Amino acid sequence: SESVKDDFDIPVQRDAEYTLRYLEARLDEISGVFTDKKADMHLTTPEAVFDMSKDIWRVAKANVCLALGNYAEAMSCLQQIADSGRYALDSGNEYEPGDGTIMHLIVADEVMQGHSIGYYSYADVLLTLAECNIVTGNDAKASVLIRQVAEAKDMTVCGNNIDDMAKLRRQLFIPRYF
Repeated sequence: SESVKDDFDIPVQRDAEYTLRYLEARLDEISGVFTDKKADMHLTTPEAVFDMSKDIWRVAKANVCLALGNYAEAMSCLQQIADSGRYALDSGNEYEPGDGTIMHLIVADEVMQGHSIGYYSYADVLLTLAECNIVTGNDAKASVLIRQVAEAKDMTVCGNNIDDMAKLRRQLFIPRYF
C-alpha cells in the first residue's frame, strides 16, 4: 500500500483504529506460517524462533481484537488456546522460567547477555478470556475461569468478577486490561 503524505512530503500519522486494523490484516496474512503446538518458553536457536507456536499468534491477534472492541473474535482466539489441552495451570510464579505455564521467549545469551523477554502466561490467557466473557454477557463462564486461576495459584477470591480479576492480575504481576 502507498504511504499517504501531506504538502510537506512527510508521512501522515494515522489514528489508532487504522493502525490496529492494518496490524490485524497483517496478522491474518501470516497466520498460516505458525505451527499448532505448545509454545516453547526457551527459544534459543534461530530455527526455534522462526517456528513459533500459533498460540503466540493467537494471543497477539486477541490483543488487537480487544483493542478494537471485538471481544467475540478475541474470545475465539483465546478459547482455541484453552481448548487445545497444551497448557495447564500450576502454583508457580508466572514469570519465572521453569515455573507456572509461561508462553515465554528467552533471548539467547549471544544476543543479549542474561536477558529474557516475557510474553504471556496461560493464567493471562484465561483471565483475558474471562474478561471477554464478562463483556459478552457470560458472567458465569468468567467466574469459572477466574476461580480456576485462583485455585491453581492458591489464592482466594470474593466472587465479584472484576474485583477478583484485578486482584489476581496484581498479585500474579499480569497488569493488563482490568
